[in-house]
Amino acid sequence: MEMLAANSGIILFLVLGFGIFMAWGIGANDVVIASGTGLPISTTHTLVGAVLGVGLVRGTAVVDFEVVKRIVGSWLVTLPIAAVLSISFYFLLNALLG
Repeated sequence: MEMLAANSGIILFLVLGFGIFMAWGIGANDVVIASGTGLPISTTHTLVGAVLGVGLVRGTAVVDFEVVKRIVGSWLVTLPIAAVLSISFYFLLNALLG
């Protein structure tokens, strides 16, 4: 897993240049501020948004909007799926353990 993270960082650096440091810095800043105020925040969503922002600053030609659509689509279905699974497990465990 460490190798995957290291390779991902290298790839992002090669694609975005020093802009990736800005994305990481902005993402880290957002996480620190949200954590300090007690707000729940997803570090993954924050970093993806920051990388997308850096890509958009470089121009829309650099951004693969098909990938962006898949990412946003996965974000939109995550909450309903998690809700359905949580409710299902609640009723299942409640019926079993009573």
